[in-house]
Amino acid sequence: MNWFHTPVELAHIQEVMQRYPSLIRALKKDWTQIVHDDLHYRLHGAIPRNWVLNIRGLIGTPTGIFKTSMGLCYARELDPTFNVAERVAFTPADLNNKVKQFADRKQIFFMDEQIHDLKESQMLKLQNTIESCREKQMCFILCGVPKEYKTFSTYLLERFDETTDEILPKKSVRYLVRNPETDEFRGVITKEIPVLNNQDGSLTDWGVFWAEYMELKTAHQNKILHSDSLTGFDYEGKAKELLEEGYGQYLKVTKSGVNRLDMSLLGMAARKKFADFTQQEKQDIIKCASVMINKEI
Repeated sequence: MNWFHTPVELAHIQEVMQRYPSLIRALKKDWTQIVHDDLHYRLHGAIPRNWVLNIRGLIGTPTGIFKTSMGLCYARELDPTFNVAERVAFTPADLNNKVKQFADRKQIFFMDEQIHDLKESQMLKLQNTIESCREKQMCFILCGVPKEYKTFSTYLLERFDETTDEILPKKSVRYLVRNPETDEFRGVITKEIPVLNNQDGSLTDWGVFWAEYMELKTAHQNKILHSDSLTGFDYEGKAKELLEEGYGQYLKVTKSGVNRLDMSLLGMAARKKFADFTQQEKQDIIKCASVMINKEI
């Protein structure tokens, strides 16, 4: 197979080899089947186990290196029920909502790299979602989680190289398997990315699936572009969650017998319900909820 490296990538490889001698040994160890079989066993085995597959860059540019394609290939291979509408998310909050709505048992959920908000609260949401799903064997594939959160990984895959552009539409990529606890490299995974089109120009099964994914991704990006928040954070949705049992609990009657919003009650409820959110997020949710209540009264 003709693997391709730019001069910049070659320089980076040399730097990484100097820091991690295990890289040279890892390239001689094919872990493709090892990882696949272990993920399948954990997902479908009788004993409740789950896993997190974290896919990110190492050698080369951070984008356009088939992270998403790798992740979605694994999801489709390991979980016959996997689908874009119910299982693909672009933020930790979005992932949490989809798990709440669609989680059953022995399923894979996928979160793509559109994580523009890397505040601690977002990562706490992600951690809480993952940790709450072990008994149901809910497994997660994450693309682009930052290095400081490497503990989110059962398997950490980092891009090494790919075949040359000249052989498109067929493309193969190689990712190194890194131990998230020791940082040592264990082996290498080779993955062939499915082609999008048949010879007659029609979409393959993968092409149809990819088009559905791109449609969802475009909708998410448009939401961000038309939002005041870079994360597309759903403040209105969270405010509605705060008011789902009725807004009357946040009202007090004045001496003149008029209902008025009690901001202290609303604030206490928001801090309790959204404990792992940042202070600014909670303030914005409270502000949104107060507007909704005032419209009603």
